[in-house]
Amino acid sequence: MTANKNPQDSLIEYKLLLIGESNVGKTTIFNKYIFNKLDKNTGSTIGVDFEAKNFSYKNKKYSIKLFDTAGQERFQSVTRAYYHMGDAYLIVFDLTNENSLKEIPNWINSLKAEKEDSKFIILGNKSDLKNQISQDVINEYLKDYKHLLIKTSAIKNENIKESIYKIIDLIEGDDNNLENKDDNDEQNENVIKISKKIGKTRDNSKSKVKCC
Repeated sequence: MTANKNPQDSLIEYKLLLIGESNVGKTTIFNKYIFNKLDKNTGSTIGVDFEAKNFSYKNKKYSIKLFDTAGQERFQSVTRAYYHMGDAYLIVFDLTNENSLKEIPNWINSLKAEKEDSKFIILGNKSDLKNQISQDVINEYLKDYKHLLIKTSAIKNENIKESIYKIIDLIEGDDNNLENKDDNDEQNENVIKISKKIGKTRDNSKSKVKCC
């Protein structure tokens, strides 16, 4: 874990990685959280993108570097190369795609193989869509990790920002409920422009996919 405090601005810095299968909405979550925008025509990520965002939470100042990683099998070696630099991880699956849920244990095992003491939460994304996987099926696959699940929707902006708060609580050993945040958190958020493109970032040659 690398929580760094800058004497000048007292910023606490964490690096968070979005990981999971392709087309589960990692890039949509990334764009919604960092830029507060949606792009339904986002192509598959190639390699890794990242941006930083500063905000206040529980009377502390944070700088979060959020990494959006590729989910395709051919890029997973690139993704794994970044595991060691992360302070925590958001493992994403699609609530309408059982195959993406089935892969969550594999992502957890892959992560723990590289970093045994890793901290993570699981995001069940696209909660705004119909034909959701039943909770019983989710519980079957997640088993010991059910308490780490948060259901999100970038389209409706449900639990996107709250997921970041939750992972901060987990890192700092203060794992409270999602509503435990400052009233003025949103007003204090801002994006820090940094060099963010690591290699190519989007594969737009493929057909567009739904991604919310």
